Amino acid sequence: QPPARPAPAGDGSLAAWFNAYGAAGAGPLVVKYRHYFDVYERHLSRFRGRRFKLLEVGIAYGGSVRMWRAWLGEAFEHHCLDVDPATVARVERDGPPGTRAHLGNQSDAALLARLVAETGGFDVVLDDGSHVVGDQRATFDALWPSLRPGGAYVVEDTHTSLWPAFGGGGGGGFIDFAAGLARDMHAWHAPGDPGEEAWRVARSVRGVSTYESVVVVEKHTRVPISPADLAPAARGGDAADYPQISPAGDWVSWPAPQPT
Repeated sequence: QPPARPAPAGDGSLAAWFNAYGAAGAGPLVVKYRHYFDVYERHLSRFRGRRFKLLEVGIAYGGSVRMWRAWLGEAFEHHCLDVDPATVARVERDGPPGTRAHLGNQSDAALLARLVAETGGFDVVLDDGSHVVGDQRATFDALWPSLRPGGAYVVEDTHTSLWPAFGGGGGGGFIDFAAGLARDMHAWHAPGDPGEEAWRVARSVRGVSTYESVVVVEKHTRVPISPADLAPAARGGDAADYPQISPAGDWVSWPAPQPT
């Protein structure tokens, strides 16, 4: 069994690990667009060395299992989901310690619910599965509510939103869905009632980052958040100069009225 940490790993970045792994010439295949590494480092570096739970949807040849273990550290619990029995068996047999592989389809809501119940939920979800738009949405809808506060949900290869063969091409792909999340997380500012779905998004989504072929949705560290968590404040000067600010420096009329 080849080591999970090929040496040398250069500067400790994912790209350095990837290049060293290729130079070593041993271990299962890893296939990634190179510009994804910067996205991972921007959004997942805070999990390195920590105890947390990752669900990786779609593991293909199994090489990414070694990549995540090498870069994220030994402390995290790695769960993998794939539709190929041979891949699942191989990762269960040869994967690094702390790795569990599960057989099933990412659009199977009952299966995903069982995984959440068995594990207690995930801090990071990485969807590199079928790339079919309907599967991407079904997986997100099933897993986002149980994603732990402060967690990150990453969807790869979202360019399939433009491909009719993958359910995209006419709008309604995951890219468009992500744009809707970015809009709805601002529901606090709507002049009227934007609807319950928008409120659900606003209470849980901290941010939506869209990159070429990758979308990252991050959850608030406390869910559900309240208007006070997002209210502006002021310090210095004379509060009387700004009628919306109380003498204590807090916002008086924030936010727009919400439904009860």
